[in-house]
Amino acid sequence: MTIALLAVLLFSWPLPVAIEDPEPDETLTIDELLGPRDAGRFYQRTRYRQRIEILRKAIEDRADRLGDEIEKRNLAVVYRTLAELRGLSHHALQISLGESDERELTHREVRRLEIRLRRLVDQLEGQQLGVPLENRHQFGPTREKVEALRNQLLRQLFGSAVSDAVEALPGWAFHSLRAAGPSRGTAVQPLLDIDKFTEEEYTKVQYAQELVKRVDVFLEIAESRLDAIDRRRQRVAEEDDGELEETEAIGEEDPLLFYTYTDLLHAYCRAIEGIMTNIDERVELKTANERDIRRSLSKLADKVAEFLPRLAALEDLVTEQRDERLYRKYREALRTTEIARKGAQFGLGAVGE
Repeated sequence: MTIALLAVLLFSWPLPVAIEDPEPDETLTIDELLGPRDAGRFYQRTRYRQRIEILRKAIEDRADRLGDEIEKRNLAVVYRTLAELRGLSHHALQISLGESDERELTHREVRRLEIRLRRLVDQLEGQQLGVPLENRHQFGPTREKVEALRNQLLRQLFGSAVSDAVEALPGWAFHSLRAAGPSRGTAVQPLLDIDKFTEEEYTKVQYAQELVKRVDVFLEIAESRLDAIDRRRQRVAEEDDGELEETEAIGEEDPLLFYTYTDLLHAYCRAIEGIMTNIDERVELKTANERDIRRSLSKLADKVAEFLPRLAALEDLVTEQRDERLYRKYREALRTTEIARKGAQFGLGAVGE
């Protein structure tokens, strides 16, 4: 996209005006968020799973209409919808923290909500790019609220080992990978830039429509990023020792040569997240058979078992770089991999039942 076109997109918004922010999300009541009919159902149905289902559908409704509201460039409506997403997440978190029945806490409705929140985090990350910079201040707090709820649901589903280790880390961007490809982008940020995939990799993902094949492509991408980091570390070591040949230093055959360490770990995370989202969607939509789901989960489980020690070995490199963005992305990669490992184990057990 040219700079001129980007300018047209951004400056076609009305000039910034003072818009009163909505009430804090904690002050939005269930009645205000759900309306009379759904609020009545919420109060009548006292089981945790039933209330979570009602809140999930309300979250889905806001998430689905947010894109249209942004396109219409009505900031007051966009702000209200973001506040409602925070309010719904707040109430869902409160009832989750107050529930003690293990069967309720691990019910399939919890899993469905976690999957939807995973997509919503990435959706918000992309959609904020369609709003002028000075008007994006409510997207960050909304993602944080959604992530806080999602982390609690992960604790319920997988235990404290996953979420407690990453409590203070930034949210991870999970995306829906339907037939189109690895991510939903926006007009102002190409898909390749969002995922940090090469054009060839992106094409492979598009053509890999079968679940197992797509999992293979994503695993190949993830592994290639760890390999690229190892090659770069080796090259730097050889440069320091004066042993690197000139042709090796140029690296003409390396398509990842100009990616930073942060870019490489970002693409790694997107690939692992892509696998989990694809499997989740195929299970939810019943578009893959049990054999393919099991094969995909097994491939994921085997590979992340290899990836975890390779990531752990990068800690010294990350520390030496003294780069906060790299450090945060590294911690995100560790978290993503650990959740993928636990999720694959959980999934294999569920498929085997």
